[in-house]
Amino acid sequence: MLRCALFTPNSEARETLALALEDSSGLLLLKAFDGFLEPEPLLDYIRAHSPQILFFDISQGRAPLVEAALLLKANQHTHLIAVDRTLDAEVLLELMNIGVREFLRFPLDPSKLAATLSRIETFIANAPEDRESSDMLFSFLPAKPGVGCSVTALHTALELAQRPHSRVLFADLDLNCGVSRFLLKIANPLGIRDAIARIPEMDDGLWAEIKSNVEELDILPAGLIDPQVEIDASRVRALFEFARRRYRIVLADLSGTMEPFSVGVLQQSRRIVLVVEPDLAAVHMAREKMRFLEGQDLHDRVSLVVNRWRKDAPLTIADIESVLGVAAEITISEASDQIYKSVMRGGALDPASTYFREIAELAGWLASESGVKHRPAQKRKVEYFSLIPSRYSLTRV
Repeated sequence: MLRCALFTPNSEARETLALALEDSSGLLLLKAFDGFLEPEPLLDYIRAHSPQILFFDISQGRAPLVEAALLLKANQHTHLIAVDRTLDAEVLLELMNIGVREFLRFPLDPSKLAATLSRIETFIANAPEDRESSDMLFSFLPAKPGVGCSVTALHTALELAQRPHSRVLFADLDLNCGVSRFLLKIANPLGIRDAIARIPEMDDGLWAEIKSNVEELDILPAGLIDPQVEIDASRVRALFEFARRRYRIVLADLSGTMEPFSVGVLQQSRRIVLVVEPDLAAVHMAREKMRFLEGQDLHDRVSLVVNRWRKDAPLTIADIESVLGVAAEITISEASDQIYKSVMRGGALDPASTYFREIAELAGWLASESGVKHRPAQKRKVEYFSLIPSRYSLTRV
C-alpha cells in the first residue's frame, strides 16, 4: 500500500479528494493539508512520515507544486501528482519538464487513479537502491524536569538495540542536564556538542571517534554544563540527516525547554513521546507542552507515556487523558530499585522485572507499525486546553 498526503487550500475539494483517496484500496492517506507547506517544513514532513505520493491541487495556481518538484528532484521515492479540473497541454508540458509525471482530473476517475498507482509502484520497485534516510526518529519530551523521561528514553534505546537487525542511536540533547554519560558510565569525553560542532567535516571515521557504544547501542552523550555555548539549529538538523542515513532508529532525548534546535528535531520526528507522571504539576506542564505543540501543528504526532504509575495515584489514567486530549499508549510502573540496580551495573536491566517488560513493550511499540498510527485520543473534556477542571485545581472552593 502506498502512503500519500494531499495538499489543497479548497475545503470542498479537500473533502471530496480525501474521500476518493481513502476509498482507494492501494492508498493510505496520511493527512489532508488545508494549504501548502514551505520547502523546509515539507522536507520535515517527508522525513517524518515517508509518503510515497504527494497530491497537489493546482486549480488555484501551480507555484507550490513547482517548488516541491524542484525540492524533490533527486528523490526517487516520493512522487508528485497534479490534480485539476481541466487538462491544459501547456501546463502539462511545464510540469513534465520539472519532473511531475502524473496528472489526474478532478473529480477522480477510480480506474485512472488505479492505473497511476500501478505506474508509480512499478517505478518504485525498479528504482536503484541508495542510502536511504530512515524515518524512524523518535523524540522523548518530558512534561517537566524530574518525570523520568531520560531514564525511560535511555532504557528504551538499550532494549531496541538488542533486537535483531536494529542499528540504534541515542542522542542526548538535554545539553546541560543530560544523564546518559553517568547512567552508562561512559568514559569517552566526546559527545553531542562535538558532533554538532564538527558536522561540516563529518565522515564515518570521525563519527566513530565521537560516538560511544554500550550494549550494541551507539550514543552521543551530553557534555559538561556550559550555558554559554550557542547551538546552531541548522547544524543539529544536519547531524540528524547524517545519523538517519546510518541508523535504522534514532532516539532524541530533549530537555523540554523548547530551544529552537529542539523544535527542529520535533518537526523531523515521526513520534513525539511525551512523558508525564500522575502528578498535578506534571500534568499541568504536559498540557502547556501540548498547547505549544498544537501551535506548531505537531500535536498529532504526540504519544503519551505515563511514568511511575501506581494504582493509588491521585490522578487516574482517564483523568490525565481527559486533560491532555491524547490517549496514553504505555504506562510504566514506579521502579526506583530496578533503576538503581541498572545504574550500578551501567545499563543492563533485570529481564525478569516488571519494569523491563514495560520498557520492552514501549520499545516494541515504537519499532512496529503502531509507531506510525497511534490509537485514537479520548475526546477532550478540556476543550482547547481551557482552565483545568476544579477537581484538579490546587485551590478548593
